[in-house]
Amino acid sequence: MALVKVSLAGGRGKLNVKFNAVVFTFIVIHLTFGRKVSIPYGVALGLNVYLVLGLALVLDTIFTSLIYFLSRRAVLKLKFLKKAKEKIISLQDRLINSNSRLIHFFSHLGKAGIVLANVIPFTGGINVSIPLTHALNLSKGESLFLLFAGNFLGCLFITLGAKGILVWFSCCRDFRTMVSYSDIAFR
Repeated sequence: MALVKVSLAGGRGKLNVKFNAVVFTFIVIHLTFGRKVSIPYGVALGLNVYLVLGLALVLDTIFTSLIYFLSRRAVLKLKFLKKAKEKIISLQDRLINSNSRLIHFFSHLGKAGIVLANVIPFTGGINVSIPLTHALNLSKGESLFLLFAGNFLGCLFITLGAKGILVWFSCCRDFRTMVSYSDIAFR
């Protein structure tokens, strides 16, 4: 489905209202529901695959970095950030100390577990990988690199999967149309 350009004020002031609305909605959905919902949404509405991948990667990287720095032992002066940090740290400590098979599985994989926790959908994502970076006592640079690599591979995996499914459905629809036309031709 192609997006329609709507021009306002003619000439130089062209504004692609539909494109801006889709991108804004993509960002809101990504921040609300995550990349598992926002990436298929963007691909289904006809956004460029590279744009979807780039937006999802930037949003994931910003969010992951924010959660990572809030979970570190940084001094925060703003009251609402202190409360958010305390809640994040308590949740992560509870997750690390739990008898979760998922945490144990990824912790046995070491650094690859941090990347895989971000890549595989429905495994916890940063809720698993950030506590693993702390549990493995990784440096800040190494942790952020592994988190970014996991974000990139996860976004790429979901983007290519969504595009493949969309192409497959469009091919099935075209095939059914060809079959129905051939039935009419042979009557």
